[in-house]
Amino acid sequence: MIFVEDNSDQYILEYFNKPTRNIWRADGKQDVVNKIKKENGSIGIIDYDDSIENEVKGMDKEEDHDHLILYKSKESYIIVIRPRLQNWLVTACQESSLTPSKFKLPDKVGEFHKAINKDFRKNQLIELLKYLNKNSKMFTTYRQLIDRINHKA
Repeated sequence: MIFVEDNSDQYILEYFNKPTRNIWRADGKQDVVNKIKKENGSIGIIDYDDSIENEVKGMDKEEDHDHLILYKSKESYIIVIRPRLQNWLVTACQESSLTPSKFKLPDKVGEFHKAINKDFRKNQLIELLKYLNKNSKMFTTYRQLIDRINHKA
């Protein structure tokens, strides 16, 4: 099972061909952490914030990439996206010399965040993800990390 904070995390996992029946939208960051600690062999995906050290207390830091941190608890994993998913995606766009507006998505992070969580914007987000999949090292690292731990969990 993969536990996520919001719709945009779920849309990205769907793009990675993860079955939707295995993706569960939790009720916030703390709920994601609690669920992966209870359900052995699961994966959680959360955004980074100042309280992260308290959230993952007792977990082992397995990897630390520039924009992703991987923690492990027993046979479960948490991926922390740094700083937050919407900022991370905008940074991946910048890394790829792209603006989200090319895909009819807002360029400002706050508006971008609201847009990518809307069902009617899902197709625009998927088109952006296709581009990032080919052109962003950050995005490739994330996809590879998900694939690798999905086989372990």
